[in-house]
Amino acid sequence: MNAELTTSPMAELVRVLVVDDHRAIAELLSAMLRGQPDLDCVAHMFSADSAEEFCSTTDQVPDVAIIDVDMPGRDGIDLAESLIDMLPALRVVIMTSFATPEIFARATAVGVAAFVPKESALEDMLDAVRFSRRGSMWAPTALLQTLGQVQSASSDSSDSGLTKRELEVLTLLAQGLSVQQISRRLSLSVHTTRGYVKTLLVKLEAHSQLEAVLVAARRGLIAAVS
Repeated sequence: MNAELTTSPMAELVRVLVVDDHRAIAELLSAMLRGQPDLDCVAHMFSADSAEEFCSTTDQVPDVAIIDVDMPGRDGIDLAESLIDMLPALRVVIMTSFATPEIFARATAVGVAAFVPKESALEDMLDAVRFSRRGSMWAPTALLQTLGQVQSASSDSSDSGLTKRELEVLTLLAQGLSVQQISRRLSLSVHTTRGYVKTLLVKLEAHSQLEAVLVAARRGLIAAVS
């Protein structure tokens, strides 16, 4: 098994597992995590099988796993699904060089808590580790903007079940705007804008704003009012 182990000196440290077949990236992330006062890297692995074996045998159970999608053999999303089944409380941060809506959709489907393109700043990776939580999805604003550009020729906005105003709010969410920014853009109160966002989550059967954007992008709704 290829791994480097450390013992967290403080119980409150967030324990992180790094899985990437590129040794330099795995070692860089491990060093970066160990340099943070609230985070620690308990191991870095270079394959899905070694990561799964580690999680099934270690007494240093990770709180968060950072997993690269693009690995030989089993890919990172398959590994994420296995680890989440094994450790239901585990938060998984997926990273990839190809941040496509399709990969993002697969990650969401297996319960990944955060999604970070590899070209993102290191601060984004740290934010993903700190702010991801089970049942929601964290991602950089730039990814939201990319999803907001997705179009589907097969979708008809008139069949969406959303009003024109709800589609406008949805489109601005996809552009990475906050509720406060949307309220100013549309000349609405913050309270009213939050109401639209809550309605969107219900209608799109989404648990977070990011998931709502993903669902809308896959259905081609975001482009309807671009």
